[in-house]
Amino acid sequence: MTNGPARPTHVLITGATGLLGTALLESWLRTSDAHISVLVRDADLPAAERLLTTLRTSAFDALRTARTPLRERITLLPGSLRDIDPRTPRYLPLPTNIDLVIHAAADTHLEHPLGPLIEANVASTESLYRALATTGATPHVIHISSAYTQAGRTALAYEGPVRHDLRWREEITHIAGKPDLACDPQAGRAYARREGWVDAYTYTKALGERVAEDLWAGAGNQLTIVRPSMLASAAVHPHPGWFRGTTALEPLIKAYIHGDIEEKPAPATATFDIVPVDAVVDIIRAAASLPGRPGRARYLHQSTSTTAPLRLDALLTHLDAALQAHGRPKEHTEAADPAPTTRRQQFTEQLRKTGNELRNRLFGAPKPTRADLATNLRHHETFGPYLDSSTAFNAAVTSVLLAEYRTNGGTAVDLHGFDWRTYFTTILVPALGRARGWWKTSTNTVPRPTQPNTNIRQAVAQQGQLARSVATVLDDTTPEVSRGEAAS
Repeated sequence: MTNGPARPTHVLITGATGLLGTALLESWLRTSDAHISVLVRDADLPAAERLLTTLRTSAFDALRTARTPLRERITLLPGSLRDIDPRTPRYLPLPTNIDLVIHAAADTHLEHPLGPLIEANVASTESLYRALATTGATPHVIHISSAYTQAGRTALAYEGPVRHDLRWREEITHIAGKPDLACDPQAGRAYARREGWVDAYTYTKALGERVAEDLWAGAGNQLTIVRPSMLASAAVHPHPGWFRGTTALEPLIKAYIHGDIEEKPAPATATFDIVPVDAVVDIIRAAASLPGRPGRARYLHQSTSTTAPLRLDALLTHLDAALQAHGRPKEHTEAADPAPTTRRQQFTEQLRKTGNELRNRLFGAPKPTRADLATNLRHHETFGPYLDSSTAFNAAVTSVLLAEYRTNGGTAVDLHGFDWRTYFTTILVPALGRARGWWKTSTNTVPRPTQPNTNIRQAVAQQGQLARSVATVLDDTTPEVSRGEAAS
C-alpha cells in the first residue's frame, strides 16, 4: 500500500458509456476534482452523441440539479481501443499526464461469436497497454474483468491469477486462422469449454487479464484486476435502483411477479451471485485510493457468494414481500383482448378460463413447441453457467482494502450480511416496475395479491435445474441481459 490515499488528478475511463462506465463517470464527477478523459467509440454513432446521450440519463440528475460544470471536467477522445494503438494508421494519441486508467470497455455479449469477443477483450486490450506505454506516463491501471473467469474451474476461487497455460498471442492468431471457430457461437463456446471455461466470454476475459499482467504489471507498473460477479441495480448511487440496460435477474423477477413461471425453477438452495453496480464502483474507488505495489498485479473480487449468499428460496421470499407491498402488476392478465363488458361476454370469458383450467388439470398444460424447445436450449447453454455456478468467490483481500478505505474517510456499500429483503422490496423491484411500466397506477390503488405465489414455492422445493427455468423465462431478453461484468 501507499503511505497515504492517492488522489488521481487525470483519470482515463474506457467504456464510459456502458453500464459500469456510466456509474464510474458519475461517481468521479460527483466526488472528486479530477479531470476525466473518456474514450468513446466513433463508429455507427458519433462519439459526441454517445457521450451526450449518457450524460442525459438519470444517473446525472443530481449533477444537473446542482449545476455542476461538466464541460470543463471531461475530455472526449473519439475512437476505439484499436485507434489508440500506435501501430495503426489512424493513431489517436492519449494524453501524457494520465495518472489513473479504468479499463471498463469490453464485449459482454454472451452469445457473440468468439472472433468479436477475442478482438474486443484480448486484441484491443493489447492496444490499450501499448498505447499507455508510448505516453511516458506510468498510471495505475484498474482492469475490469469478471469473477466468472474462474467459474467451474474450482469450488472456491481466491483473489489471484487464473491458472492456465494458454499464450494470448498464439490464441489470437489461432482464432483468426479458423473462420468457422471465429464466426460460429456454438463452436466458440465448445472451444472455450474444452480449455476449461464456461463460455467464450470468460475465456477471452481470462486472456485479457493475462495481457494486462504481461504488458503492464510485467513492465513494473501498478495493476489492479477487479472481478465483479453479475451486476444489479444500484443500492445508493447514482440513485437507488438505477441501472442501465437489463439486469441479469430481471427476466426471472418479471416472470415470477407476473405469475408466469410454470417450470420447477431450481433447488431451493441454488445461490445467485449478484452485486449492486455501485458496490463495484466503490471497490474501484478504493483501489484507486490505495494502489498496490508496482510490478505485481493485485486481484479483487466484488461479489456476494461468500459475504451475503442469496439463495433462491430467500429470493422468492423477498419477491413475495415486494408483491405484498406493491401489488401484482396490472398488465398481468390472461389475455390481451379488451375486458368483457356485456354479461354474455363475461360468461364466455369465464367459460374459456374454466375450460383451459380443466384441460390443464386433466391433460397437463400444452407442450412447448419445437421452436420453444430450441430457444430454451439456447438459453440453457448461454445463461445457465452464470445462474447456477458451482464456484464461490472469496473476497478476503477486497474486504481488507475496503476496511482501510473506510478508515481513510471513504464510503462504500457494505456487502457483508447485505440486507437483500430491503434491497428487493424497496429498491430493485419498485425501480424495475417504474422503468418497465409494470404498475400503471400508484401502488395504493393496485390490488394486492391474496397470498404468495404458492404454486411456484412448492415447485422450488422439488429438484430441478436452474438453467431450465432461466431458459423458460428469458425468451424476451436482449443479448445484453446477462453480463460477466455484468457481469462486466
